[in-house]
Amino acid sequence: MLIAGGENSTTVLKTAEAFDPASGTFSRISDMNRPRSGFTSTLLPNGKVLIAGGFDNQSSLASAELFDPASNTFTPIPDMNFPRAGHTASPLPDGRVLLAGGIGSSGSGSRSSAEVFDPVNNTFRMTRSMAVARASHSATVLRNGQVLVLGGRSGLFSTLQAEFYDPPSGTFLSAGQLLEARQAHTATLLPSGEVLVAGGMQRFSGDDAPEQQLLSSAELYAPDSKASLAAGSLETQRVGHTATLLSDGSVLIAGGSNGKGAALASCELYK
Repeated sequence: MLIAGGENSTTVLKTAEAFDPASGTFSRISDMNRPRSGFTSTLLPNGKVLIAGGFDNQSSLASAELFDPASNTFTPIPDMNFPRAGHTASPLPDGRVLLAGGIGSSGSGSRSSAEVFDPVNNTFRMTRSMAVARASHSATVLRNGQVLVLGGRSGLFSTLQAEFYDPPSGTFLSAGQLLEARQAHTATLLPSGEVLVAGGMQRFSGDDAPEQQLLSSAELYAPDSKASLAAGSLETQRVGHTATLLSDGSVLIAGGSNGKGAALASCELYK
């Protein structure tokens, strides 16, 4: 397992290490070429890992690099067409990677643009834009190869709009709405084909300025009907948590933040 970048209490990191599950140990490997947090890392069919975008200590990045597990080294590749942080990276059935949305340079507003990485020639090419600008959204690869994009922060506020990306046509299609606008949530494809959307937070218009509220709610989105149904609530409000599909079809919800600067150690199980 590759662990790279992120940030500590004072700075953004470019260090990396590898975890060996056989020995249960971590070992330092070569650094990334740029310090970055809020980036995406995507396993490619050739075994390499695409590292793209993120923040350094000043602004969002367009730079990208490839990690090669055979040599434990990072190699720079041509930049993305736009700086992105808080974007998504989705592996497509043909081996390419869709990179969508995110925050632009110097903390500028959410992006609607998207681009596709081709691992054959290590280049990024623009594709059609989303209908809604987004950052801190979710992107889930469905059984039919389409990518479901849900929620996120659009400008100052959270959105409940959903879209499908269709790889053959390179276009985004309307996919209805969530029950609640949310960002920094999780979206997990279930064995049923439905998508479990859980937690996150909602930014909305207050009396004088934007306000935010953490969410404990969950919903099940059905791609066939483009509709979402309530799916109960988490025991704890969470933002920036993880959701992992287990072998029995249940989903492990772990960690995250309570929105007040405190990290959570608790876990929950969705069945």
